[in-house]
Amino acid sequence: MGYINIFHLGNKHQQLIRMVNFYNKELEIFEKVLDDVADKNNTEESREDVTTFHTRFNDQHNNIQNLKNQINVNKFLFFKDVKQHAGKVEERLVQENFIIENKVIEFERSIKNLKHDLKRYLMKWL
Repeated sequence: MGYINIFHLGNKHQQLIRMVNFYNKELEIFEKVLDDVADKNNTEESREDVTTFHTRFNDQHNNIQNLKNQINVNKFLFFKDVKQHAGKVEERLVQENFIIENKVIEFERSIKNLKHDLKRYLMKWL
């Protein structure tokens, strides 16, 4: 079990939380826009699309909560380990941090796809 000096890791946890919070706010904006358009278009096809988008938004909100939880747990373990080992952290925790970072990047891709699909829906129904 190896240890790494945490100096080079900086404030990675805070950056990840800020990224996730940004997308949470963006989702809230998407939902408001969708609801505004849905109020003006109440055809069967439009309502089905709205329901699908709301499901996708809820899934992404759940993803956000899961990511925040993973980041916060990793951060807690990180700082606990740093205190025990004089500024060094177990390599396993650093690897977990990289895994979480990759999950956030993948989450970003899914949000971009959702945004693209929403734009197409809005162009159709505005």
